[in-house]
Amino acid sequence: MTGCRVCGREKSGGSVYCERHQAAYGNLEESYPHWRRALGLSWSEYLEKVGKVSGTGVWVKEVVDDVLAGG
Repeated sequence: MTGCRVCGREKSGGSVYCERHQAAYGNLEESYPHWRRALGLSWSEYLEKVGKVSGTGVWVKEVVDDVLAGG
């Protein structure tokens, strides 16, 4: 069994991510509908914008990079 796709730690349940990166991905998914309604962004546009916000945490930025890279 391989670890988290981002950091190599033990994966969380059936996820491709560890507990921390899975929580970050969950936060991204939860927030996306609000951004989509407000700004009309596609999923990839949303990820690109969130990844550039200075207040975005490291875990989220790592997940954004992974998803945008085709992960």
